[in-house]
Amino acid sequence: MPTPDDRWFEAVARVDARDADLVADMLTDAGATGVSIEPAIHVQDNADFAYEELMDEPWTVRATFVEPFDEAEQAAVRATIEGLELAGTLTSFTIAEAEPVDWAEEWKKFYRRQRIGERLVIVPSWEEYQPAEGEVAVLLDPGAAFGTGE
Repeated sequence: MPTPDDRWFEAVARVDARDADLVADMLTDAGATGVSIEPAIHVQDNADFAYEELMDEPWTVRATFVEPFDEAEQAAVRATIEGLELAGTLTSFTIAEAEPVDWAEEWKKFYRRQRIGERLVIVPSWEEYQPAEGEVAVLLDPGAAFGTGE
């Protein structure tokens, strides 16, 4: 089981939209611990955050590998991906060591103080906040599984 102290590697392929699933499957079969497909999108200018997937732009397939993932294994993954019979073009393929991230703390950057109505303020427990006169502050220590819907 991977630990936060392990060295991680990220493989990134830029491929034709038609090939994204094939490349993702190949990386999974090669031992990736996680794979994601990021479609090329065009965000439409409206309040609903509507978007459309662009089929004529390269999509990004990301895969993470945990050590040991030595040069021979990396070369084997590269040779396999370059040997795939793709419908389109492999625009680029890179493998690099990923910077370590403490995900147990990283998510806190995105959880911010929120005002609810005139008086109520929801405040993360790690944030310093002095309520103004008439305000009611609720301190939350939500943990990683807590959702706000934002």
